[in-house]
Amino acid sequence: MALRPSYKRLRHILVERDMTPVDLRRATGLARNTMTSINADRSVSLETLAVICDYLGCRIEDVVEFVPATE
Repeated sequence: MALRPSYKRLRHILVERDMTPVDLRRATGLARNTMTSINADRSVSLETLAVICDYLGCRIEDVVEFVPATE
């Protein structure tokens, strides 16, 4: 079974903190194409996830999970 990343948890954290993806991008210095990948639930590097987790003060499993890929 193939798996894909889901950043639903990250989106939930942003809503809880009254932040937008643009706010996160600007605060962390992430590139627009990186945020586009996150918004589309595509893979990003572990370094990117580490930057996000460091800024939000959370663990990687708080922002991403792997779910079955649908074809």
